[in-house]
Amino acid sequence: MTFVNGFESLDPVLIQHPGDRAVLAKLENRKLLAKISSEFIDFLMRQNEVLIMGNGLHVTEKSMPDLYALYKECCDALQVKNMPQLYLSEQPISNAFACGADKAFINITSGLLFRLKPDEIKYVLGHELGHIICGHSKYNTIIQWILSLGDSQIPGSGLLKVGLDMSVLPLLLLWGRRSEYSADRAGLLAAKNINATYSTFIKFCGLPYGYDDKVNPSVILEQAKEFQRTMNLNFLDKIYGAKNQIYATHPRPIERAAELKEWYDEGFYDEIVNGSPANRQKLADMLRRDPKEVEFTFLIIKTIVNWAEQKFRIEREKLAPVIRKGVLQQETFKNTLAELILRVEVSITPKGADDVIYELTVLYNNNGSAAQDTIVLPMPASRDYLSDNLAKEFIKNHNQKISYLIYSV
Repeated sequence: MTFVNGFESLDPVLIQHPGDRAVLAKLENRKLLAKISSEFIDFLMRQNEVLIMGNGLHVTEKSMPDLYALYKECCDALQVKNMPQLYLSEQPISNAFACGADKAFINITSGLLFRLKPDEIKYVLGHELGHIICGHSKYNTIIQWILSLGDSQIPGSGLLKVGLDMSVLPLLLLWGRRSEYSADRAGLLAAKNINATYSTFIKFCGLPYGYDDKVNPSVILEQAKEFQRTMNLNFLDKIYGAKNQIYATHPRPIERAAELKEWYDEGFYDEIVNGSPANRQKLADMLRRDPKEVEFTFLIIKTIVNWAEQKFRIEREKLAPVIRKGVLQQETFKNTLAELILRVEVSITPKGADDVIYELTVLYNNNGSAAQDTIVLPMPASRDYLSDNLAKEFIKNHNQKISYLIYSV
């Protein structure tokens, strides 16, 4: 249990996407954002509270017992004590958000209730609880404030928006998109139904009314694979895809579905739901390390899983938990689906003044003989992504190539 925003809940580090934590660490070092936070944040969040409290229906056991019961299930699943207030507002669109200065609260729209089934509603409610658990309200409020500046009639607001757009907004929006991955994990823990999350994403993509039972939820994963394959094969498509996301507040629904499935396949959901308190605490302690280090480690795990899935033709959902435990918890691959992997080493090689190349070298058993593959990690070739420990190691090694062992039998 952890206290966040004044109430007891699941330890947030168990659901935080490593990219969420890594970018958040950068945001908290920005002096301009710190000043905005100290000057405006309480005012802005309280303004939202008053608006919703005066216009929305407070969902209680008396006012809307069925919806309240679903909400209580979500809070129980996420170990949330002192449930944040839930409000329902009259809007035809499907939407929800979490906010709050003095007290956290959640608002959902009537359009969302009309569109979604009970498990899908639980996913959305859990998603918003995830934002509260992870402490996302402050920066989400700043994002909405900056985006709304262009519509303001206050003199000079246009120039202020241009300055903020050029300085802090891209990083804020990058964090905002990654924070959605964290909240999606909370949504899954609340819904306890992975297909309900997929069907919700499909509806967010535009599935018409009356088609709910005519579409297999897994089709969104097939589309996600095809989308990723297209991005990897065509350089211009990759540029177009990145350009379309620069000012987006949320990741694309198909990417969210794929990201959530990876987390689910890696066994985190099962470990949180069915694992012992001691194992959950051990996992939380590992995840609480340097955010850059954790993000880099999970990219390594993902790369090994992708490579092994193709190399050995093993189902990802069976392979991923084994790889994750082998890398994170130093468990052996012997007598597992990954036993053909003998050794994994990461190397970081300088390339010019500021760039580096991140590579994995995998030694594996190929029909009784040792074979080796080298894989370039799919991340920007920048030293900015080095954790503090790796940056120190580079300096200690006089900025020459460094290597370290990830796994060995």
